[in-house]
Amino acid sequence: MENTEMIETAENTEIKDNINISDEENKSPEQEDFAKNILILPMSDKKVEFNDISKADGHMLLRARKLSGGDVSTSLYILAELITIDGEKVTAHDILDLDLEDVSAIEDKYLELKKLLKLTRKK
Repeated sequence: MENTEMIETAENTEIKDNINISDEENKSPEQEDFAKNILILPMSDKKVEFNDISKADGHMLLRARKLSGGDVSTSLYILAELITIDGEKVTAHDILDLDLEDVSAIEDKYLELKKLLKLTRKK
């Protein structure tokens, strides 16, 4: 009798998993885009939202270079213009104060989104 209950439970779990999978497949494009632009930082569990990265242009680069004094932190100033953390605007210094793994995750997510943007522009 116990074995039957375990099998039934396992079958119910499989059915639930299938329902969850189909729910994922039925997401609207807006829901998918929203999910793509959100990152939960691995160390601090803060929520990072990327704004429209297609607006990153040469003017943004020049502002970032000016603010950074032209040094290697230019990319942090660009990221600060493109993201919010927990719904709040941030500065390059706010990003620098994060754990190294969190900063790396933000940079990686930016590169991923930029790659997606490039792919969608080719279509």
